[in-house]
Amino acid sequence: MNLLHRAMMNAVMALVVGALAWVWWPNDMRTVEKHTKKLLELVSKNGQESLPVGAARSIEAGSYLASNVVMRLGPPFPGSLRRSDAISLIQQGRMQADLLNVRDRGKELTRLEDRTIQADLTIDAEITYRGQTEAIIGTYRLIWTRGEDGWKITRADVLNVIEHPAGLSM
Repeated sequence: MNLLHRAMMNAVMALVVGALAWVWWPNDMRTVEKHTKKLLELVSKNGQESLPVGAARSIEAGSYLASNVVMRLGPPFPGSLRRSDAISLIQQGRMQADLLNVRDRGKELTRLEDRTIQADLTIDAEITYRGQTEAIIGTYRLIWTRGEDGWKITRADVLNVIEHPAGLSM
């Protein structure tokens, strides 16, 4: 009976270790979710910051974009943005805004192929510029593709702008 008890305890321990490994071990969906969260944090600005800090955060945010990314963000942006355009836009927006709070209001991740995940996000951004605060709420689609250098955004599209800032003219 002692041997049976020991075998059962080993089986239970193996199940517990397996369950913990499954929960904590990074998988593709969790990695993309984590990258998306980090990207939104990098775009946000919580107060005064030096030019080098702002530039570093913009470049780090741009590191989540593939070199051949296609970005279609709708008016007032050009029809299509390249990676360098997007990094410059992030940097300019962060430099000009007093505060820029970008929040994820919900997302749906879908695996399209083995190396491709679609993230549909509802984003809420509050922008303070020269003492005036405006809000924008919209839904966006990010296509993440796993390449040799990890998960990168290869396509970004605006799906719907629910509320657009009325008075800000950055």
